[in-house]
Amino acid sequence: MLKLTNPFLEEIKGCQKRDQKLMEKLMLINEGKETDFG
Repeated sequence: MLKLTNPFLEEIKGCQKRDQKLMEKLMLINEGKETDFG
């Protein structure tokens, strides 16, 4: 996995880790079970 050095990208990565609900939704979308954030 690539190491992110951009502070902006690091902040996004940190927020994603904190937002468990968002991560669950993203995983469902990646698996093809959801098509949007509705």
